[in-house]
Amino acid sequence: MYINFNKVQLDKSEILEAKKNFFIVFIALSILIFMFSYYPIGGEGVDFYPPCVWLSLTDTYCAGCGSMRGVQSVIQGDILGVSSYNILLFLALPYLFYSFIVVGIKAFTGYRPLTILLTRNEILFIVFLIVLFWILRNIPGFEILAPNPI
Repeated sequence: MYINFNKVQLDKSEILEAKKNFFIVFIALSILIFMFSYYPIGGEGVDFYPPCVWLSLTDTYCAGCGSMRGVQSVIQGDILGVSSYNILLFLALPYLFYSFIVVGIKAFTGYRPLTILLTRNEILFIVFLIVLFWILRNIPGFEILAPNPI
């Protein structure tokens, strides 16, 4: 892992790109908050959320199963509730929050804040953990990793 503590001034094109990315993420989050607040998953008359294709075809859970319900629980203020749907999403929440803050800082200050870069081996290790999680959550005895039913 490489951490860059230097405050780097961005050029105009990078600032414009950061503002565009911040706006896109902000709009997407706003839509998610609206959808999950007014049309919760499993709510009465709410059946337009797409089912997991992997679960439909194989009757096993993929690494992302439960993520939509996890996001819904975050929006409803139940941060720890995410862990009952998808523990990987729960572990990724601090990184996702940090990434959103970094994009905002880049967009509105014109500087690149603290940067954390992973090495190739660290990225491969994360991919290995995701695949391992995917396999384990479908093995009897590891039901705690499977998402809770609606």
